Amino acid sequence: MLRAYRKPLIVMTPKSLLRHKLCVSHFEYFTERGFQTVIDEEIAPEKVERLLFCSGKVYYDLIEARIEHGIDNIAIIRIEQLYPYPKVALAEVLERYSHVKQRVWVQEEPRNQGGWWYMRAYMDVKLEYVGRPSSASPAAGYFEIHRQQRQALIAEALQI
Repeated sequence: MLRAYRKPLIVMTPKSLLRHKLCVSHFEYFTERGFQTVIDEEIAPEKVERLLFCSGKVYYDLIEARIEHGIDNIAIIRIEQLYPYPKVALAEVLERYSHVKQRVWVQEEPRNQGGWWYMRAYMDVKLEYVGRPSSASPAAGYFEIHRQQRQALIAEALQI
């Protein structure tokens, strides 16, 4: 509203996140914080043994599974902006968790899609990959296979 011209806001998100109970923002996030390219955990860094990086809806799947299984030694870092690469924000996060050796990129998309190759090329640390195997299509085609693959990647990411 500060500019002389107006542009429409286009939000690309799965419909499930519009109603998700954990996908909420407090008023202060909009008025005092502004947009964050990388969102860090609010847990003690010394407890963290495994660091997960992700973007999008898979974050909420990981959070739900972490709460359900009572896991408190895995930090999940949300990357809200992949491009341009958030070098400074990620450097701050990596500095905070410099003692953590297990760093993993988690994505719901197949390995040859999504942000994996891009983030692997730009991040200055060794990253492991957890996600679906490479595929010509973005979806499994059958809901049951999709559900099994999602459960497997969550289990592998959180080491359940």
